Amino acid sequence: MSAIQSIFQRYAGQYLERYGHAMPAIHRKVIHAIDSCRSGDFGSHLYKCQACGLVHMVPCSCGNRHCPTCQNEKPRCG
Repeated sequence: MSAIQSIFQRYAGQYLERYGHAMPAIHRKVIHAIDSCRSGDFGSHLYKCQACGLVHMVPCSCGNRHCPTCQNEKPRCG
């Protein structure tokens, strides 16, 4: 989890409650994307280990260019 994601998860609700009405919709969308990145909200990939057969679930990232985890890469599901 990135530092900005931690901040958004802790304070975004309060911030949006106070200032959300004055924010452009795209800013709210970015906050939601970063807050939900790799949480499973955007789907998941399942990978099966060839050696032991164990299945791993890997949550998809948001792919938002403002997200410090994703930047310009789009390793999204779908």
